Amino acid sequence: MLRQPALLALLLAGFVGRANALNYMAGYQPLTDVSERQNMDIDLEAMDTDSQYLLGGECGGNCKLNACTGVTSSWSTGEGCNYDGSTVAWNLVAGGAAYNGSPDNTNTAYTIWSNGYGSTASDGVSKRTFFGLASALDNNKGASDSVSMANNKFIKLMKAYWEGTIGLTANAWMTDMVEHAFTGEAVGALNFGTVGRDFRRQAITKGSLYLNVFPYIIWELQDAVNDCKTGSWTGQAWDEGLAFYAGNIGGGAAPSDTGSMQYALADKRCQNFNTCADGFTGQSKVNQEIIALFADGKNNYFSASSNTDQCNMIEHLGDRIIGQMLIPLVQGTVRYLYKTSESQSSKEAGELWAFATAILPFVHAVDPDAAARLYNRAWKHDFSEPWTDIRGAIEGTYGGLGAGDAVGQVSCEAVGDLYDETKTLISAGGCYGEDELEDWEIALIVLGTIALVSFLGCGAYAIWSHVKKQRVQKKYDQLLISKTGAMMPVTV
Repeated sequence: MLRQPALLALLLAGFVGRANALNYMAGYQPLTDVSERQNMDIDLEAMDTDSQYLLGGECGGNCKLNACTGVTSSWSTGEGCNYDGSTVAWNLVAGGAAYNGSPDNTNTAYTIWSNGYGSTASDGVSKRTFFGLASALDNNKGASDSVSMANNKFIKLMKAYWEGTIGLTANAWMTDMVEHAFTGEAVGALNFGTVGRDFRRQAITKGSLYLNVFPYIIWELQDAVNDCKTGSWTGQAWDEGLAFYAGNIGGGAAPSDTGSMQYALADKRCQNFNTCADGFTGQSKVNQEIIALFADGKNNYFSASSNTDQCNMIEHLGDRIIGQMLIPLVQGTVRYLYKTSESQSSKEAGELWAFATAILPFVHAVDPDAAARLYNRAWKHDFSEPWTDIRGAIEGTYGGLGAGDAVGQVSCEAVGDLYDETKTLISAGGCYGEDELEDWEIALIVLGTIALVSFLGCGAYAIWSHVKKQRVQKKYDQLLISKTGAMMPVTV
């Protein structure tokens, strides 16, 4: 019989031998084959940039929010911005199947979103789809697990906001927001039929990522904890979480200068906030931390078999990963708060909507007033409040964003200051110095305070004693003068 160390080494050798053939993800070597999940960024790239399926070029300065009349729209040239369901061919026609693309193409941007494209599943037939990820909540994903998707602490915050506060369709808000961007229908306070093509393009592409994929990453990390608690963790769900985050295009490198998934987003946003490993260049500090946390989880793999402490550690690491993923979303929100203060173009407003929508539930959980002000700007297009005031309100929520051990991952230092493309400071953050103190810092302050109080107490006693002595001396002097008529030396 093999002893435990020998058995562990044998298992490790087998897994390492298999993993050598697997795709690296930003330097992380997965335990399982998750390549089809990585390929979802191929779908996103096809929707946004492939000439066969794309959503149409940007109409730029001519495409103003709520001001698209009088401009002829053309899919082939990208001109015009109506995208209003009546003049643009890639809109949904009642009973029709084509949202986008030329008539002879089977795949359109909508069919890629709903039916998949490049991410063929292990059965060789079905495909991973953004719609499938988004509808997981409505399909009661994980209902038989110890914690279902609906009962995950992060998803519960999202549900409470979108369903309870905003009044969107129960469990279907992830699908509704992106699908209504395709169809040009209203959702909540926003009418996608009036915001222009560039807005809707941003809502479709970035919404697919931040509102469909991001919540599903949260589920994958919860699924890893569930598997651990039942003693059935193979590392699959853990690897899948990173696969959906990193993608395949540019996700195998560090830093990423290509790709469309959140891994690439983090490396882009750090250049705007001076939070890359080398300031404005290199891999983002966020991605460095996330990859390290995933590696920590993988290193706990072999002993993660319903051991309570081990499962708690995996949950702790997963929470911190999600907290780190919030940082680029906050950075994007701050950046487009500024950009929409300069120009309320359809594109800039659409970018703000996508970023703000991703963080609104978490902001609301900390400060409903700050969330309402952000919602008014991103969803109701009320640009009257100075962007710096809204940013200040959001900054006040940084320390509480997230849930569980994610709380505290977002800070002013982690978000950084906003710079333009020439690395010129646009605006510094306003909440530095408000980060929670470390235990040793608190102890040092307490000891210093005690020492200071003791010193001041001793000093006060010495002054009091001296004054009292002088008063006694004066009293004796006055007494002697009254009795003898002359000053006599008196020692007190």
